[in-house]
Amino acid sequence: VWAKYPKVTLGPRIEGEDAMLEGEPARRHLLAQHKAYLDGWRANDPDAILAHMHDGVQANIRDYVSNTGKLIGLESKDDYRTYLKAFFGKYEVLKVDYLHRVMQEWYLFAEIRVEMRDRAGKALAFNSADLFVPARNNQVIVQTGHGTDLA
Repeated sequence: VWAKYPKVTLGPRIEGEDAMLEGEPARRHLLAQHKAYLDGWRANDPDAILAHMHDGVQANIRDYVSNTGKLIGLESKDDYRTYLKAFFGKYEVLKVDYLHRVMQEWYLFAEIRVEMRDRAGKALAFNSADLFVPARNNQVIVQTGHGTDLA
């Protein structure tokens, strides 16, 4: 269950920020952001992955760096960047496909498959399901999800 919060309540108002999008333009914007997010994974580029994330993004995702099978909490874009640099230090992403994607103006849900290899050359893959929530400035402020074991 996920409660719908008005976008105007998510994230601080920043002088000069883009106007808050609503309706179909918000849905199209989220879709474009998700496509860019996936392209960042394909390019093994933390900055491209985070380009549309709010500086105060809160993320709970599976920790593939320490591979414990547990979720980790990331409290900011800087925390997320640190995690991604460690991830790409351990793995090289070879292919990313989205399996399923649903969006409204206030969320995007996606299932993806990531194929990669570790730095020793072993082929690995995982599937992940994530929910993304945009803030008032249209950047993603919440990401929560989990992934399968590496196989």
